[in-house]
Amino acid sequence: MRHADSKTEFATGAHRDSTEGKGRPSLISPILIHRLGVQLGLGEDHYGADNWCSGMPFRRTADSLIRHIGQWLAGDEEEDHLAAIAANTMFLMYYEYGIESGLLPESLDDRSSDLKKIFAAALTSKPPMPKVECGETKVPPAFNDVLQRYTMCCKCGKEMEVSVSGPQFTECLDCYREGIAHSCSMMMGKRKEDGQERD
Repeated sequence: MRHADSKTEFATGAHRDSTEGKGRPSLISPILIHRLGVQLGLGEDHYGADNWCSGMPFRRTADSLIRHIGQWLAGDEEEDHLAAIAANTMFLMYYEYGIESGLLPESLDDRSSDLKKIFAAALTSKPPMPKVECGETKVPPAFNDVLQRYTMCCKCGKEMEVSVSGPQFTECLDCYREGIAHSCSMMMGKRKEDGQERD
């Protein structure tokens, strides 16, 4: 019998090995256990007991998982999609462990290494600002929470980043201020001319 280096003493005086690093299976919801068990029972009836333990390609398993996510999001109730999602997740966790421990072939891991690099870069980099013609607006692919669009100032041609849901501008701030200053100057000049005419 294996024993941990440390022990836990209970109020009754009884001792048990420490649970450090062993997890807390008792915290798993019995609802999950029940529904997952029912799902696996259906699989046993159709494929045979422990069929999934022999191993299946990662992406084929992920395909099923993703389909069930989509069906659940669409409100489909013909199957217990959440239980199917849990089952597929369990399969993948088992396959990862099986490959690491040498029980299953590494060929089951058919994930794309290129996709891993692209996805990691996409999540950590800012989407590039596209080049647009004056007056044209484009919405770039974005991973940020607030969707932005890019357009060009109709006067100086400077690229502007504008929130899609916010107010829309055709001029950049510098040209807008310059325009206000010019308008004020014109108004002041007109007032002077009007005053001279009245005199």
